[in-house]
Amino acid sequence: MDHVPIKHGEISVGDVLRRPVFDKYGRLLLNRGTKIKNARQLAILLAKGLYRFKKYRDTTSHRAKRTSTNPFLLSYDLKYRIDTQLRQLAAGKTKQASRILNIATQLLNLCIEHPDAMLGIVHRYTQAPYSTTHSLHVGILSAILGIQLNYDEKQLHTLTATALTCNIAMLNLQDELQRQQTPLTAEQQSIVNAHPQEGVKLLRKAGINEELWLQAVLQHHERIDGKGYPEARHGDDICTEAKIITIADRYAAMVSERDYRQGKTPIKSLRDFFTGKEAQLDESLCLHFIKAVGTFPPGSCVKLANGETAVVTYRTTVENSTQPIVCSYSNPRGKMYIQPYVRDTSEEQFAIHAMCSTIESLPFNNSVLWGYARLNH
Repeated sequence: MDHVPIKHGEISVGDVLRRPVFDKYGRLLLNRGTKIKNARQLAILLAKGLYRFKKYRDTTSHRAKRTSTNPFLLSYDLKYRIDTQLRQLAAGKTKQASRILNIATQLLNLCIEHPDAMLGIVHRYTQAPYSTTHSLHVGILSAILGIQLNYDEKQLHTLTATALTCNIAMLNLQDELQRQQTPLTAEQQSIVNAHPQEGVKLLRKAGINEELWLQAVLQHHERIDGKGYPEARHGDDICTEAKIITIADRYAAMVSERDYRQGKTPIKSLRDFFTGKEAQLDESLCLHFIKAVGTFPPGSCVKLANGETAVVTYRTTVENSTQPIVCSYSNPRGKMYIQPYVRDTSEEQFAIHAMCSTIESLPFNNSVLWGYARLNH
């Protein structure tokens, strides 16, 4: 395993870990953000043997410090708040601006502090209602891309809030279409075509007057070739924030399950950005998006060279996004492990051989896979 022993003196009492540490078998001992409480705890850990991966990608340098919070639990709660708030906005409620901005701030902070876990949510959390989950995913992906583009705090805040509310005028229809296998009716197509303008009206009624926010909502279905809607804008006449949200919106839709089909694998979805109708997305932003999420994004399911099946949990280096850290959950015969095992895919025996469809039901939850909680065995 490509890991390095942590020596006496490298960690002290009171330190907050900036990266996860493992035992010699690759099992997680302490997650990043954990504080070393006392000398006894430190001595016991050092006696067991502490190791860190050489290629662990610490993505905290943007602006945040690690905390001991569990992003999966916080996001679960945030999803229900998003659902409530979006329904109120869609119903034409007024004076809602501060509430949606507060939700956007919390979501953005989670994306800054726990980007790999938040990408994991996009690829592993597909519970109903679809419209709310999709809004959460678009918000996460837009924020992650904004961070990759070095947006400042204010720009990121506006981008995240815009992404959460871009489909505010078609929430109910989104939930219908999640189950529908037949082509859109004339009435449904009319709602789809009008939802950018109607969304702007609803946001203004709620007290949102920030022009960039409203402009991006209005333009997020425009296309580079001018064949989008509602105003058939071309290329540079479409604001960058709208282009970002378009990429996030399309990708989230492609990887999400529907009642009648499985979601596409991330690698197939990323490839589609440069073929067919998706080729009308901004190419430069698509390349930044691929760099941001990784070739094998967190939450992806992969088959390893040794026959194990694993979930990608952490990107490593930007330069080598094809060798992430993963957690194996089943052996080569397909039998589930009673605990996940951390694998470094830069090692030949754990190299990724293929991407496979996401498995929703595992014997341990996302908090365990990403090291935010321990198994109760």
